[in-house]
Amino acid sequence: MHTHFDVDWSVAWRIATTALRELQEQLTTLLKAEFPLVASQLDQPH
Repeated sequence: MHTHFDVDWSVAWRIATTALRELQEQLTTLLKAEFPLVASQLDQPH
């Protein structure tokens, strides 16, 4: 198990609130283009 004592919380917060949303959008676009059947499952309730 890795332990990180020097987390820059401002960077972690920025990633959690902005970068992850952007990454999700990019991955969704990629899935829709390359794997439409998989992408169609993203909109289905689980």
